[in-house]
Amino acid sequence: LELLKKERLYAKFSKCEFCLKEVHFLGHVVNHNGIHVDPSKIEAVKNWKAPTTPSEIRLFLGYLVTTDVLS
Repeated sequence: LELLKKERLYAKFSKCEFCLKEVHFLGHVVNHNGIHVDPSKIEAVKNWKAPTTPSEIRLFLGYLVTTDVLS
């Protein structure tokens, strides 16, 4: 809290959570083991119907790029 105050940053405490073991953030899971892709995103790729048209392929590849499932 002192660091926030020093840097003139403010937090709305009703929206804050502290001492969490795991955080889901922008499609990733952050925990004591590091940063990982959210398992629900991996499931979505596994269950994705095979693309058959160029636009479906672009959509699928765009999803992969924006969710970092490949990393």
